[in-house]
Formats: sequence, C-alpha cells, structure tokens
Amino acid sequence: MGTSEGNSTVLNADDFMDEIQVGDQTCLFYNLHHLDVKAGAELARLPFSIRVLVENLLRKSAGGHASSSDVMPWPKQAKTLPWSTP
Repeated sequence: MGTSEGNSTVLNADDFMDEIQVGDQTCLFYNLHHLDVKAGAELARLPFSIRVLVENLLRKSAGGHASSSDVMPWPKQAKTLPWSTP
C-alpha cells in the first residue's frame, strides 16, 4: 500500500478501495479500515464527523488534490486526541 518517499508515505488511494453489492449494482467506496491497518491506528475512536473528513481527504488524494501528509496525521492521532470516543 503506497510507496515510501523520504520520511513520508505516498498513498495509493486504490489500495483503500472496496466494493459493496447493493441490489444488482456494485458500488465502490474508500474503506477506512484499510487505512487503520496501514497506519496502525483506530479511526473508529474519532468522532464520526472527523472520520467523514478523513474519508474525504482519502478520496481527494486519489485525484491529486490532497497528499499523504494531509491524510496520515489523523489515524496516527486517533489514540491520543482528548475527544476521541472509547
């Protein structure tokens, strides 16, 4: 998942893509659990609104509008933020 560039990790957004079957259609989505595994964190501890923003950053990274430096701080801080959920 991703490549290493200096001290930062370059994300390959396709590594976080998953699919779900809804009726007869297949829908694609970015699975934050894959980001948890890569970052060794627990995004589920973050408030839902922040997880939505992290997912948005992940989608934006696929289009080149956000970078790994925008995405990766959130999972790393999930365990230490005072307002994270238990």
